[in-house]
Amino acid sequence: MEDQFKFKINPGSTTPGHITLNIQKGTPATALSTARIRFNLLLPSALEQIDFKSEEAVGDQKNINGVVVKLDRLERDVAKIEYRGAEDIRLFANDRTGRALASHESVSGSSSVAARFQGVIAKLKVVAVKQRRDYTFDVDVDLNGGKALELSHRPENPKRVRYSSNPIKNYVPYTIENLDNLDVEWREGSQMSWNNNLTIQLPKGPFNGLVDWEVHFFGQDKPLYLAGNSFSAAKKTSFSLQEGDIQKAHAAFGSVKFNLASGIHRLGFVKDTNDRPLEQILDSGQKMSVTFNKNEVTLGCGKLDIIQIMAYDAQGRRLKKGDYTRHKDGKLILYFWGVPDKLELDVVSNKIEKTIHFDIR
Repeated sequence: MEDQFKFKINPGSTTPGHITLNIQKGTPATALSTARIRFNLLLPSALEQIDFKSEEAVGDQKNINGVVVKLDRLERDVAKIEYRGAEDIRLFANDRTGRALASHESVSGSSSVAARFQGVIAKLKVVAVKQRRDYTFDVDVDLNGGKALELSHRPENPKRVRYSSNPIKNYVPYTIENLDNLDVEWREGSQMSWNNNLTIQLPKGPFNGLVDWEVHFFGQDKPLYLAGNSFSAAKKTSFSLQEGDIQKAHAAFGSVKFNLASGIHRLGFVKDTNDRPLEQILDSGQKMSVTFNKNEVTLGCGKLDIIQIMAYDAQGRRLKKGDYTRHKDGKLILYFWGVPDKLELDVVSNKIEKTIHFDIR
């Protein structure tokens, strides 16, 4: 039997999506033989790169092989360009040390692209897709006659190992003094919705923890209800409104409650030949234990809060962690796409709390 379904997936993404095969109700499982999946990929076949530096003036325009890019904005962590002569545009940024900055959010139009990055932009890279190529291929899937698949107990050759590409964050601990003298800034903007927000700039980052905003708005002579959302970046936290909403308000008051990690420790464990539990005790007396068992790792962390886990194989490559975890006898059991030889953990031993009140007119 043949039927057609269309699914969109994103190859290369950390969440590429999945394909589902729908079977007509009442079809005997033994009647299922094969399914043919046709993939249609749209790939860039011609690229151009245009660079801008932070000291370049707004309005500067560059033309490379027919791709014209105009710099509309390059201010701290926000960049916006207009373009023509390209089918698609992607923005990348580096700080003054040359490190790539993660993109926090972006907005794309038919001839413009804007993005906010997690850091101060020193160099903006505009990558333009001039042409695309369609590539189609078929994959036949064996449905095993409706029978459940059984995994072989014999080792596979070659071994399939998956590695993690997510960047490692180096969280910084916070003290109560770090949260002194912080002000809520009222930022308006007419071009992009992310300018319409209340923002607190933090002294350092990235931080780990929770930030809760409670905001009340007033119009000229009465309370005003405005819906918004809070979000945090590496060194700031904001309460964002829909475009144009903040201009309706004449005043805002409320509070921002911080619950941040103040004691952050990176612990390292290297597997030994005895496969016995490995332990480390923090200065606070809290204990962490790790047990290696092939691709399974068991953590005894007590009340310690684990905020980041990195596992490495014998060649030093960082392994991807499986989505499945379980708890047993008060311990956390994790699984990796490969056999860990070393484990690093970022744990929080204590936290601080502080509430900042604000009243802006």
